[in-house]
Amino acid sequence: MQSVEKPSNSSALDSKRSFNRFLAVVITLMLVTGAISVWDNWGGDAIETTGPGEQKMLELPDGIKITLNPNSEVRFQKGATHKPVFQGSATVTAGSKKVIIETLQLVVNAKNARFEILTNEGESYVKVIQGSVDLILKPSKEQFITLLSGEDYRH
Repeated sequence: MQSVEKPSNSSALDSKRSFNRFLAVVITLMLVTGAISVWDNWGGDAIETTGPGEQKMLELPDGIKITLNPNSEVRFQKGATHKPVFQGSATVTAGSKKVIIETLQLVVNAKNARFEILTNEGESYVKVIQGSVDLILKPSKEQFITLLSGEDYRH
């Protein structure tokens, strides 16, 4: 009869340690990748821009639909309740959730409305296509104006 040698305990122990180290590295990489993914989706600002003759259709997760017109920019925080900040021009459609849009000159509050917004460094212009919007004028933030369908305001 032939005798079969059993592997020594130290060899089996070394193999188990190597596997545990490998597993620890894989788990650490998964955690780091997950954290980066969470930060990318829920942190920081997203910036969308258009060049000359370019138009972009955007739909933010909270139901805001934006048609960004040529030479325009919109900034918003990813993954959170969005509060877009505009430079240039766009058409915005607000769904059943309240939408807050900021420019340098005013804040637009809208719900179930569609409106155009045009802004530059000196002034902002809002025209309501459907529904109604409330404007808060800056810098005082104490002046409120409600615009109905077909009305516009320049500040």
